[in-house]
Amino acid sequence: MNLKTPIFVIEGVLNYFEEREVKELLDNIRKCYSDSLIICDIMNEHFYNKYAVEFRHSLESVGLRYRFLEKFPQEYFERNGWQVKRNLSIPGLAFDAGLIKIPKIIRNLFLKKLLEGYKLYFLVPG
Repeated sequence: MNLKTPIFVIEGVLNYFEEREVKELLDNIRKCYSDSLIICDIMNEHFYNKYAVEFRHSLESVGLRYRFLEKFPQEYFERNGWQVKRNLSIPGLAFDAGLIKIPKIIRNLFLKKLLEGYKLYFLVPG
């Protein structure tokens, strides 16, 4: 990656797309920009169903739903031609910033699915 590498920030929208639309978007970016970086956030299926219940009900009350929900988003990206260079837990970032105060040992022992369920992914064609 260099200073001319195109960076695509796809925040808060992929889960509203059908799986075929996500695949088409990823394919088009890879074909048009072979040296690119995608930064996106993905909430996995478990996180959405367990920790985002109020959010889900709010969406459903206005006729919206999440469509693209993967149990293992990293595997989805890799199957579709992208290499995950890095991922960061969004709840983990909130914990680390002191926004949610829970001892690290408790987090790591009991909140693994929470920490794994909503992440920022940094993807490069691969």
